[in-house]
Amino acid sequence: MSEPIKWTNVTLKLSQLKKWENNPAEISKDAAGRLVECFNEFGQIETLAVDPENRLVDGHQRLDTWLAKYGDIEVDCRKASRLLTEKERQKIAVMLRSGAVGRYNWDVVSSWSADDLQGWGMDSGVLGDWKRDVTALEMMLISEGADVKDGFDFSSLPSEDRAPFRQVTFTLHDIQYEQMAEALKLSKGMGAFDSENENSNGNAIARICEVFITEHGNG
Repeated sequence: MSEPIKWTNVTLKLSQLKKWENNPAEISKDAAGRLVECFNEFGQIETLAVDPENRLVDGHQRLDTWLAKYGDIEVDCRKASRLLTEKERQKIAVMLRSGAVGRYNWDVVSSWSADDLQGWGMDSGVLGDWKRDVTALEMMLISEGADVKDGFDFSSLPSEDRAPFRQVTFTLHDIQYEQMAEALKLSKGMGAFDSENENSNGNAIARICEVFITEHGNG
């Protein structure tokens, strides 16, 4: 069994850090820009992780981005008490970025500013992992020309205060999803909505329910 790793706080210059040659993570130009924006506004929130030889365990994108933007600055790091095996490095690389990352509560996130969310990096690539669950947020994004199963368009998400409105969560089978999307399209095609609700999908669902209740003698 490998010796347990202890981590200590150290301050190093970016030029002292060495890259792990098998690092699997990549970063886009937009994401790098957000790293810079975050650093400019909040400073260094997360430490970088290094082994005893100053080889990065975590923080390759920050190293590249900060070097390019700020030059050879000093940064806060966590240094391991021993060298890591390749398997340990692989496990950390996956667990920190995928295996230990929780999912969002869409009922909470859907009340935030759509423009802000998109600007902070919550684009279709980020949301694609959860495209099968039709939640409150996704229901708001189902509109003509936007397919939730193939990605998310935050431009259709209103950002104003929704009180006294309610958000609900549904889980649908793929076939049910297709039926729902078609029903929403037909509902919207019946004409303008007479409602204080500005969300067209919510209005479309309410109209479908109204028609169903009326036709079955309960309206």
